[in-house]
Amino acid sequence: MRLKAACAACTILAAALLAGCAAPPAPRPPAGAAPPPALTAPYAAAARAGETVYALDASASQVVVLVDKAGPLAAFGHRHAIAAGGLRGFALLRGDGSGRANLLFPVKALEVDPPALRRSLGGDYAEPLDKEAREGTRKHMLGQSVLDATRYPWIALAVSAASGDNPRSVEVRVTLHGETRALSTPARLARQGANLAVAGSFTVRQTEFGIKPYSAALGGLRVKDALEIRYHLLFRRWCGEGDNDGSTAC
Repeated sequence: MRLKAACAACTILAAALLAGCAAPPAPRPPAGAAPPPALTAPYAAAARAGETVYALDASASQVVVLVDKAGPLAAFGHRHAIAAGGLRGFALLRGDGSGRANLLFPVKALEVDPPALRRSLGGDYAEPLDKEAREGTRKHMLGQSVLDATRYPWIALAVSAASGDNPRSVEVRVTLHGETRALSTPARLARQGANLAVAGSFTVRQTEFGIKPYSAALGGLRVKDALEIRYHLLFRRWCGEGDNDGSTAC
């Protein structure tokens, strides 16, 4: 039997970003959604001081998480593509090539397997998944056994340094599910008039953030520990005024 329903809700049941498992949950911090980290103030001050600051154009940017399957029964499962919504961010770039950047988005704005995204990815992602399966996967993903979106409502990335030629090596700190991990990854930067485009991809492991990858059928069907994050970000020159999310350009 083709594990359709079982695998749609159980196959990568939602690893859609960091899949869960049936083990008892670890102790969690006190309840209560934390407010979003303050991004705007330091970049507004830098812009007013004459530094070159850019604000993210969320409508022209994309962050996608690709979730793969594994195990002897992997053929009966699906790969998943997760789109991040509600993106906010800033970047500061100096003449000597140094700088910093911050990117933030709410966990509850993650969208599981949007049809247009799956079509654009093609290959194994081209097969559409029905609405009920997508909604079930997302509900599980946001729940306490996986991302626990109520207690850990934000995903944040902070770039502290960049070096080398294009692609440049950047130092990134990823904060997710109450854990922060550092990594180095290549990224391509391109100035386009008053805009700055940044693109690349990197891999994180679920276990690095304290989450055991989901598995079923005695491990015959499971989610790969490694998740691939692909991004294309467009920043527009910003002078430190306008909306508090930096959406108003110079």
